Amino acid sequence: MFNNKTLGTIVGVVMLIALVVSCAPAAPPPEPTTPPATTPPEEPTAPPEEPTAPPEEATATPEPAPTATPEPEPTAAPEPITLKLWKYASRMPNQALWVEEMIDLYMEENPHITIIYEEFPFATYGMEALPTAFAAGEAPDVFWGTNTHIRHFYEEGVLLPLDDYLSEDFIDDLLPDVLDSVTYAGHIYSIPFEVDITGIGYRADLWEEAGLTEADIPETWDQLIDVATRLTTADHYGIYLAPSATEHAVWQFVSWVWMGGTDIVDKDLTTTDYDSQGTVDALTLWGDLMNVHKAMVPSPLGIGEALGTGKAVMEFCASAHVGIFDQAYPEMKDTMRVFPLPLPEGEARAEYYTVYGGFRLGVSSHSEHPEEAAKFAAWLMAEDPARPTKWITWARPSMSPRASVRETPEYQEMLQDPRMADFMPMLPSGRTQLDAPAEIANAVIESMQGVLYGGISPEEAAATGEAEIQEYLDSR
Repeated sequence: MFNNKTLGTIVGVVMLIALVVSCAPAAPPPEPTTPPATTPPEEPTAPPEEPTAPPEEATATPEPAPTATPEPEPTAAPEPITLKLWKYASRMPNQALWVEEMIDLYMEENPHITIIYEEFPFATYGMEALPTAFAAGEAPDVFWGTNTHIRHFYEEGVLLPLDDYLSEDFIDDLLPDVLDSVTYAGHIYSIPFEVDITGIGYRADLWEEAGLTEADIPETWDQLIDVATRLTTADHYGIYLAPSATEHAVWQFVSWVWMGGTDIVDKDLTTTDYDSQGTVDALTLWGDLMNVHKAMVPSPLGIGEALGTGKAVMEFCASAHVGIFDQAYPEMKDTMRVFPLPLPEGEARAEYYTVYGGFRLGVSSHSEHPEEAAKFAAWLMAEDPARPTKWITWARPSMSPRASVRETPEYQEMLQDPRMADFMPMLPSGRTQLDAPAEIANAVIESMQGVLYGGISPEEAAATGEAEIQEYLDSR
């Protein structure tokens, strides 16, 4: 039997064990023998995070997300522009056809531009139409002009310099003398595209009818007078030199003055040497042919008309006359030949001087659209050589100041024409036509008219002409 004391001890031990057991962690449940059923995860409510970069790229800056390129806003159509293009009228129909073709092409490439093309009679184009339009503030935007026209309008301050519209390739393409002739104060004021070489054209059929041969081709002024006199009959005159009061007549006359050793005026327009023996001799030659020997046609005719109609056997002409004869007088195509200008005897220059003719493109600085006008002029004659090549070989056959044009097959084929071949030996002797404004050209015209029709002596005409030229030079 347990006594009370022993029983109490037992009870205390039991209670202590129970307390220890209740405070100990619960034993883990036994591992199941089969996997427990899995519950599908809930759909995420937010987009998953971007994948974490690999550890070696952890410090790299992430690429920015691409942004959409905004659509460009539509550009407004260019404002409509109208340009005026002026040119002299020609009896070579291919010229107008070429111009109209080029205008159509340009307007097709530039639909916002309209070009209005106008032609004027050759005899009044440079002396009346152009200066009147500029004086009235109604000048064309782009126009055909000679050296005289270009110089006159340059002096008036109404021409646009074209340097910014012409490429270096075009400038390098030009003959140096021609480039110099269109450059004033270091700037280019017109676009040259043709060069006319001058000489004496003659009708080989009428020459032979008069019993002349190639041995009779004159080499001096005295011989020219003799041959012209022998060729003069009741049916035709011996020679035609333009006696008209026009710049065309001045263009012809200056060659004879130059051959006599005289420069009418220097390029800087500071001095004149018009009252000199060279001028007197040239005026005497022309006056004697018309009034003493009666061997020169006494009234003005159209370009090429004297030879084309047989009114004269010889005519001062240029390489461009070949196109006139082919297009206006095709029946005489095989009868025209050319010889160099005869030289004066005595104290003449050792070399003779033929005058380079031809036109240039000018742009009015008073145009409402000068930039567009200059771009059109450059496109027409200073960019793709194909355009001026067609002009110089088809529309108005002559010589080109551009090397790239002279190298084309079309140009080389044109030179096979024996009439063009006749002109080629004269090329080294040429110089550009009178580079002077209208006031100086008018003084030359008055001296010529005075001798031919006014009964004034060559000496008096030369002196009066120089006084008028000097008066203009002093007024500048």
